[in-house]
Amino acid sequence: MVDFETYTRRSPFLRVARFIRRELDERYGHFLFRHYLTAYGKFCFLAMDGEDVVGAVLCVVAEREGYIPMLVVRGCFQRRKIGSTLLFMALNRMHRSGVVCVTLEVMATNRAAVGMYQKSGFFPVEYLPDHYGANEDGYKMQILF
Repeated sequence: MVDFETYTRRSPFLRVARFIRRELDERYGHFLFRHYLTAYGKFCFLAMDGEDVVGAVLCVVAEREGYIPMLVVRGCFQRRKIGSTLLFMALNRMHRSGVVCVTLEVMATNRAAVGMYQKSGFFPVEYLPDHYGANEDGYKMQILF
């Protein structure tokens, strides 16, 4: 059974960082994860299967705008509403904190993610050619509260 929790100082930082690095094609350093989780931890949520991190959403909030740089779910846990639950938790927390607009980027070929974001109220605002590398286009998507 998967449990959801807000990231706190007691959360397993190294496990979160390793999980995200393992699941994403892009390579980010521990410094970036530490910055997001330390500065914006109350807007970051984890999906845990026992002691294992199986999903995470990292968010950044600046005044009334939010940004979701990463939402990741382990492959074998996808299509179980874990991503949409993490997204809902993050959006709800940001909205309750006064955020009026949230932006994210997603690979254009990741139809499942694009569909999940659209079902959650996001809409494309910009097409991003080669955003993820050669021939890896993306969309900038946004939701307004």
